[in-house]
Parts: sequence; C-alpha cells; structure tokens
Amino acid sequence: MVLAGAATAQAVTDVPTLHGTAKRAPAKGIKLTLAVGLDADPSSLQPHTLTSATLLFPQGATLNSARFPSCSPAKLQAKGTTACPAGSKIGSGSANGSGGKPGEAPIFSEDLSITAFNGPHGKSVLLWLTGTAPAAINNVLVAKLTRVGGRYSYRLNLAVPVGLQSIAGVQVAVRRFTTSVGATRTIKGRRSPWLRAPVCPIGATLPLQGRFTFNDDNGAASDALTQTVKSTIDCIK
Repeated sequence: MVLAGAATAQAVTDVPTLHGTAKRAPAKGIKLTLAVGLDADPSSLQPHTLTSATLLFPQGATLNSARFPSCSPAKLQAKGTTACPAGSKIGSGSANGSGGKPGEAPIFSEDLSITAFNGPHGKSVLLWLTGTAPAAINNVLVAKLTRVGGRYSYRLNLAVPVGLQSIAGVQVAVRRFTTSVGATRTIKGRRSPWLRAPVCPIGATLPLQGRFTFNDDNGAASDALTQTVKSTIDCIK
C-alpha cells in the first residue's frame, strides 16, 4: 500500500503482489486494482473532491484488451449494462462518497456499485456507477488507456466528470473507490488474459505510480493538492 497526504485529502492505492517467474507465462493474467481512499483530519470531516486518478503500471505488462468484445460509452449511458455485449465485462468494484464543505462535517453519504467494461477498441475502461440514495446516480466514467515508454508500459487515466464533483451545489468527495479489472477469454482454444503479467523474477520489484488531483475548499482545481505516490510491486514465490 502507498500513502500520501495533502491538506484534508489522502490518496491510497492498493499494490498487488505477483508470483514470480523468470519467463513470461502466455496465459498468466493479472488483476489491476485501483483503490483510492480519501480521509480528512480528523476523519469525521469532509475531504477534498477528487478530480482525476492516474495509474502507471510496469514495463513488460501486455494489454490484450483489443481481443475482447467492447462496449460503447454512449450506449451504456443510455441503456445501462444490458447495452454491453457478452464478454465485455472485465471487472467490478464499489465506492462511497460524501457531500459537504471540505474540512466541515459532511451532510450526506452514499454507497455506489461499479461494473467495469472494456471500452471501444480496448483503449479505455468504462466504469458504470449506480447509486440510489440520497441521489439517483447512473453514470459512466471513461478511464483512458494509453501506452507509455520508459519504466512503465501503460497509463490508466480516470477523470471524474464535473457533474459528479458536485450535486445540487454541494461538493462531493470519494471516500473509498475500489475497482479491479482483469478478465480472460478463450480464443481459438487459447486462454487470453485482458492484462498479461510482466516477467517478474522472484525477489525483484516492479515500479508502480499513482497521481491524484483535487479541488480546493471552494471547488476549484488546485495544483497545490496534487499528489504523486510511488511504490513497487513485489515478486514473490
């Protein structure tokens, strides 16, 4: 787990462990988990509003998302999960949010369910958020996937829509957001994971980095609250 703090916000991402191997296993998949926790100090107060989360995962990982059926974000928003074809679901999760003025007591809290789908051409992850009370929420979030170089192979970037940053003029903060993506499908008799694990020799470590941006007390974007958290994935037996 990696942790960083800024003002009343803290960003936390869960760091997976990999079972080490000196050679790549063709069907060896990995679940990519983005878990963010935001807490005020003291924890009973409203934290700042998350506006984006970016996760960089290690060089050597291979994304096979283009081989999976995909769902349209427009159709998902219009018709819900029934609009997505079989095999396009790649994960699930949950979230909790609260509303209020940062640094003050929150005035409401809501639990959300998350279903993850493979986006068009495998270049994004679609997160379908649903909640019932105190506000009816049925929204699709698009987390873009891009290939990068250097120490990392892919970047997953999730931007929180403005409409979910406040509801009826009240700032909304994510207290907990956990989503795991990763699925497998069989193509011509061969098992293909959505994300194939990198080579990870036992005892080695692989870099992982997260970056989180927030609004300030008045709901405006604030570079001063940006957090970059770095950690490593351990390769174990």
